[in-house]
Amino acid sequence: MTTFSDAAEKTGLLARLGTLRVAAGIVIALNALYMLLVAFGNITDFHTNRDFVEHVMSMDTINFGKDPGVGLDQDVMWHAVTNPTAHYIGYIGVIAWESLAAVILIAAAVGWFRSLLTGSPTSARSLATVGLVMVVILFFG
Repeated sequence: MTTFSDAAEKTGLLARLGTLRVAAGIVIALNALYMLLVAFGNITDFHTNRDFVEHVMSMDTINFGKDPGVGLDQDVMWHAVTNPTAHYIGYIGVIAWESLAAVILIAAAVGWFRSLLTGSPTSARSLATVGLVMVVILFFG
């Protein structure tokens, strides 16, 4: 198997930087940076973002433009969570999930860039998969 360093000796800089491993490493590193910034923002602006989570969990703004808490559909309000402690637990869980995803993606990015020298991205690929699935679950799950 040809490693990155073997290929580097045979090709130019552009060809080396245009490999799938470099592209994957950059995409993973950018996702890691994004998740770090999201977690940092949620930690440093805790109360503003916690208020948003409170409204989502309380479902008090699903009334199509009316004042919060007015004109709510009681057929869907049965699963609203109105306990403030649950709001804090949920929000801290979101921050922990974001932080863990960022750490896993950082480890994956380091692994991808190390694989350029070693030629084996297996563990980096597994970490990247876990981290990226965590991001998908966070935003779309």
